[in-house]
Amino acid sequence: MPPWPIFKAAVAVNKFLTLASEKSAPPHQRILSLSMAYTQSAIIYAIAKHKITDAIPNEKNDGSGGATCEQVAQIQNLDIKFTCRFMVAASTMGILKTKSFNSITMFFTTTLGDLLRSDHPKSLRDNVLYLNQAEKISSVYAGAEKSIKTGNSGFFEVYGKTFFDWLANEDNDRTKEFQQVFDAAMSSTNRISTRSILADLDLSNAQTVCDVGGGRGNFLIEIARKYPNIPNFVLFDLPGSVAHALPELLASNRTQIFSGSFFDLPKLQFALQDCSFITLEHVLHNWDDDHAAIIFSNIIQAVSSKKEQHHYQNSIVLAIADFIQPDIISESPMSRAVSALDIQMLSTQPGARERSYHDFLSIIPHYVPRDSISLIPLRGPYGIIQIDLHLDYSS
Repeated sequence: MPPWPIFKAAVAVNKFLTLASEKSAPPHQRILSLSMAYTQSAIIYAIAKHKITDAIPNEKNDGSGGATCEQVAQIQNLDIKFTCRFMVAASTMGILKTKSFNSITMFFTTTLGDLLRSDHPKSLRDNVLYLNQAEKISSVYAGAEKSIKTGNSGFFEVYGKTFFDWLANEDNDRTKEFQQVFDAAMSSTNRISTRSILADLDLSNAQTVCDVGGGRGNFLIEIARKYPNIPNFVLFDLPGSVAHALPELLASNRTQIFSGSFFDLPKLQFALQDCSFITLEHVLHNWDDDHAAIIFSNIIQAVSSKKEQHHYQNSIVLAIADFIQPDIISESPMSRAVSALDIQMLSTQPGARERSYHDFLSIIPHYVPRDSISLIPLRGPYGIIQIDLHLDYSS
């Protein structure tokens, strides 16, 4: 990760150049461009879905490499004319670039296009596939058309049930396929944010790190790699998630895995009984304020029970890593990104939302002293709400 001064300077320059470019465009052009943004999503989706960037050899130092659109279409078994048109469109968006050799147009990937490669270490292909699933798109549009009147999620308006209920109770090939896409996208998102989180989160004194709602264990694996001296880890999530825990986690003798819901207090108490550091990564934005407050309360009750069990730690750190809405509304690229994610959440699950720091404060139990809560800004649209939990609360 870049040092903080460099990151802040880069963000400021990006904001200035982006706004300057947009403000210089005629208003009617901006409206039409914004209205057709879904076309850009479709172009990116086509490039990712059909692994078009995978079929383009990397550019070499001497300028060789690349591929014609005809070659890509043949490799991926696609229609030649349509493939060429999509690749030209992707070139206007900076995903691909072109060079002409003897009247032959060669396509190369750019830094953006490389992120759509399936084998890139920082690939965003899974995220693109998830965000452009038919169920996601229909939910967003239903949110714009119906939810704004009814207050229901867009997903509920289309499918008659919440997103997670649909995943859990619709046992068919489509939901199984979607679950795989969803899990892959969440792993990708967590992998991206984990780099930012671990750059600024100090776990050097932790004895047992517990990841609540930790899915397959990606976050714990990255923590274990950075902090090889941490002796113990705990993964806690629903049975369907921990059943697919990553092999590296399963093979570790430092890790315990527990299944259950954070709304099931006895199971949560049992899983968290030895924790010194608890993490919640991209969990609370899936829930409305009432449920998020219950999750907070249950975690506090679970760790407070340690006092009665004669454990002698005086405090435990709870770190909530999530997207953070800026308190001041602006047109900055960062504000835009988090607001777009907020609409995605609105369309998926009733009450799901991205929150500002002050929104988080409003759902943390009132008996938690405010001077024990702090915000750690991260290099990206993320932040960490860190709370020093003492074991003498009387709620």
